[in-house]
Amino acid sequence: MTIDPKDALLSFIGAESREPLAHPGRPPVIAIARDHGAGGEEIARILGHELKIDVYDKALVDQVAQSAAADRSAIDFLDERAGARAGEWLHKFLHANDSSPSEYVRHLVAVVIAIAAKGGIIVGRGSHVILGGRPIFRLRVTGSNRVCADRLAAAEGIGHEAAFDRVREANKQRASWLWETFKSRHNYPLNYDLVINTDGYPDLYQAAAIALAAFRAHVYGPEAAGALP
Repeated sequence: MTIDPKDALLSFIGAESREPLAHPGRPPVIAIARDHGAGGEEIARILGHELKIDVYDKALVDQVAQSAAADRSAIDFLDERAGARAGEWLHKFLHANDSSPSEYVRHLVAVVIAIAAKGGIIVGRGSHVILGGRPIFRLRVTGSNRVCADRLAAAEGIGHEAAFDRVREANKQRASWLWETFKSRHNYPLNYDLVINTDGYPDLYQAAAIALAAFRAHVYGPEAAGALP
């Protein structure tokens, strides 16, 4: 999937900020935070397929935000046309903590809000924090280091010890980045509408079914909850 940064910024600017992001007839928005090896990306893929919406992973969001931040005209465009909205968010989450947002963070915020205006599943990059004040569904996919390492070792054909080290280091880096950027703890439960521990779900399709039912109940009411077909 290829996204033009200008298109993302145009969507951000054109979005009606007062209109709910999640309601019947509008593409749903899900922000997923995940531990390394817990299966968050696979659950996102399943949810995207079932809900027929795009999935934007960390690498893609990063690419768009970095591309926009490196584009002088995109920066000017944002400052002139959308600066107030981005500034309001950044003031609330960053200025209060004596932080000075980089161009990358400014555009990361804009891009995440742009994706949310279109609808989709956003994996990682603090999207659950950026969209925390909006009516979306925020999911955390977690797991123990041991089980996540087992899953990673099987998927990539590496030893358990190496996989364990990678899981531990990746989770440490993610937690550090989220705190340094947004002053938010990655494991704070009130940041999420649902937390799933996938240790007990070797079949991630089952975990995705739980997430889908919770999403439907959260957005459309308890009567809309149901299992995957």
